[in-house]
Amino acid sequence: MKHSIKRNPLLVFYLLVVYIVIQLCWWGYHIIDLNNQISISLDKSKLWMVFGEGSVFFIILVFGVIKVRGSFKKELLLNEQQQNFLLSVTHELKSPVAAVKLYLETLYKRELSPEKVSDVTQKSLMEIERLSELVDNILLATKIDNQAFDINKQTLKLNEWLKIIYDEKKLLWEDTHSVYLEVPNKTIIAYTDKEILKIIILNLVENALKYAPKKSKITISLTANKESFVITVIDDGKGISKNEREKIFNKFYRTGDETIRNAKGTGLGLFIVKFLCEQLSGQISVYDNIPNGSCFEVKVLNKKVLT
Repeated sequence: MKHSIKRNPLLVFYLLVVYIVIQLCWWGYHIIDLNNQISISLDKSKLWMVFGEGSVFFIILVFGVIKVRGSFKKELLLNEQQQNFLLSVTHELKSPVAAVKLYLETLYKRELSPEKVSDVTQKSLMEIERLSELVDNILLATKIDNQAFDINKQTLKLNEWLKIIYDEKKLLWEDTHSVYLEVPNKTIIAYTDKEILKIIILNLVENALKYAPKKSKITISLTANKESFVITVIDDGKGISKNEREKIFNKFYRTGDETIRNAKGTGLGLFIVKFLCEQLSGQISVYDNIPNGSCFEVKVLNKKVLT
C-alpha cells in the first residue's frame, strides 16, 4: 500500500474524496432519521431544505474536487518534467566533460603528429562549445523565470549576421549533418537584437541536429518584406505530430522516457525560442516538411526592415 501511494499520490486524494462523500451521505441519513424520531413525520418543506442544502454542498464539493485534482495533476506533471530535466542535464553535462577529459589524456599520454594534435584540440574545443551553449541555455531560462531579461535592439544587416553565425558553427554542425544557409543576395537591414536572433537560430538548429538522421540535410533560410523578416530552419527528421506542436514549447517538455532516450537535450531550447520570439514582437510556427521532417518558421514583425 505504501509503495502504491508513493507511485500515485493521487490515490490519497481519491480516498479522501470517497470518505467525504460517504460521510455526507451518512450525516444526511442521520439528520432525516433524527427528525423522524422527534416529529414522527418530517415536513416536506424541511425535507426539501435538507436535500437542497445537501445538494449545494455536494455541488461545491464536486467543483472543488475537479479544481484541486487539476492543480494536483499539474504539480505532478511539473515534478515529473523537472526530474526528467535533472536526468537529461546530468547526462548532457557529463558527456562533453568526459569527451574533453579523454582528448586531454590522449594529448598527455601519447606522442601525436601535429595534424593529430590539431584534430584532437579542435574536437576538444567543439565539446567545450557544446557545454558552454548548454550552460548558457540554463542561465537564460533562469533569467526568464526571474524576469531579468534585457533587449538591446540595433540596426543589423541580417544577411551578414547570419553568415557570421553560420561560419562560426559550420564545422561543429557538419560533424554530424549537412547544414546549408540560404540568404537573398540583396542586403536586408532590420532594427532588432542580434544576440537574441543568434540564440534563436542556434537553438532551432540544435533541435534539428538532435532529431534529424545523421548526415541528413538541414537548411537555414532568410526572407523578408517591408514589414517583417522570416527565418526558417528545415530538417529531414521524423517530424512532429499535430497534438504535440503546442506542447513542445513548454518548459522541460520532452516526449518519452529520459532513461532510454536517444536524442540529447534538456527541454529548454524551444521554450527559450518561443519566449525570445515574443520579446522581438514575433512568433514561431511549426509545419510539416514534405515529404518528411519539420519546418520551424520565425516571423518577426519589423516596419524598419529594408530590402
